[in-house]
Amino acid sequence: MIVVDPRRIELRRLCVLHPAQKPAQTWLCLTRMIQAIISNGWLNKAFIDERTEGFDALAESVMVVPRLTVEKITGVPAGDIGRRTLLHNQRIQASCTHGITQHVTGTNNVLALGNLAMSQVKSQTILSVNPLRAK
Repeated sequence: MIVVDPRRIELRRLCVLHPAQKPAQTWLCLTRMIQAIISNGWLNKAFIDERTEGFDALAESVMVVPRLTVEKITGVPAGDIGRRTLLHNQRIQASCTHGITQHVTGTNNVLALGNLAMSQVKSQTILSVNPLRAK
């Protein structure tokens, strides 16, 4: 399990990786993961061509930000984000909690998570995004 959360929550003890980013920088960490997928050639081009629109524009926009700039802004070493992406490349499910939307950057968080799902890395047949809700 990989947790993207700036807090030192108890769940992190069960994680393979928990590089806590600075608050309000979740979207940038997710965007960096897309950047890593593109630069490592992990894209599922057939899925992208068949099921997405405007992916080339997305790819161009995420590649503009240098990875070391992302490291400086988020506080997460670029290598950790790369490791997180490699681990994500081996999974088929992403879950997010209700809190992902409850930040100043909530809209960006949701867009980045959707863009990550649409990147559909090669080892996956399907990636689902499941929002978790406590009731």
